[in-house]
Amino acid sequence: MTKPGRSVIALLLDRSSSLGPLRDEVRAATADLLAHQAGLPGEVEVYLTTTGRRAGKLRGGIPATDAAVPKLRGRGTEAVRDSLGALVSGLGRSLAGMPEQERPTRVFVLLVTGGTDAGSATWGPDELRDLIAAQERDYAWEVVTVTVAEHAGLAPWGAGHRSLGVAPRGDCVRAAIAAASEYIGRARAAGPWEPVAGISQEERWAAYPPDFHAAPEAPAAVATEAVAEAPAEATRAPIETTVGATPAAPVDDAPTEAIPVLTAQRLAEADRAAAAERRRWWDRFRKPATVGS
Repeated sequence: MTKPGRSVIALLLDRSSSLGPLRDEVRAATADLLAHQAGLPGEVEVYLTTTGRRAGKLRGGIPATDAAVPKLRGRGTEAVRDSLGALVSGLGRSLAGMPEQERPTRVFVLLVTGGTDAGSATWGPDELRDLIAAQERDYAWEVVTVTVAEHAGLAPWGAGHRSLGVAPRGDCVRAAIAAASEYIGRARAAGPWEPVAGISQEERWAAYPPDFHAAPEAPAAVATEAVAEAPAEATRAPIETTVGATPAAPVDDAPTEAIPVLTAQRLAEADRAAAAERRRWWDRFRKPATVGS
């Protein structure tokens, strides 16, 4: 038994150095995602954590409207696989402890990573794959992965219509997380295990443009024109569904617009203003220096 219309979104954000200067873009795009999800019908609760030892130590979820995206200060940790395994296991225990009538109908786990794993020791690839497959099969979980990397076209964190490779550019990061948010929104509107249209080819190209690796002497416009001239059959994304589900009816797979609720620049400005306010607050309690006679 579950509570109709209730969903949980668990976000795992990579704070390792592999994201580099794109960490603010990830924060801003994640804030966009939370604003988008809060505006959709139904009840949604958010668990938001970062890679590291505390990934599986979850406190209670909070409404998307109240969720704040943490700062992604680089901590040198790149054990992303261990963090994802800990999050999935910890979230499973947390939800299992709820009364049955309060459990969510749909559960989503979104991983945003720089694509590097250099320290995982607890969860191997096969064990993690089996864990995720069991949650998807038995409890209608959806694990969505966004991998920001130079060669993200072969994302190592997942496969199929819920795995998205992202070129290491700010606009691509925003487009990818917006596409993930649209996918989660479609799945929230569907019942458990019902067919859901996957991320479209246009959305994938927005996240990882075909001309990203074009040679310097080949202008980007040329590569873009070549894509535009491709046959319509080649540019239309297949409608992908959840594992074991009946194929969905055809849907409009036009590119999804990004949700420019908060830019990285505005987010950084807000952080600076908050820091200045904290300094002013503490200055009230500092005693003036005494001048010796």
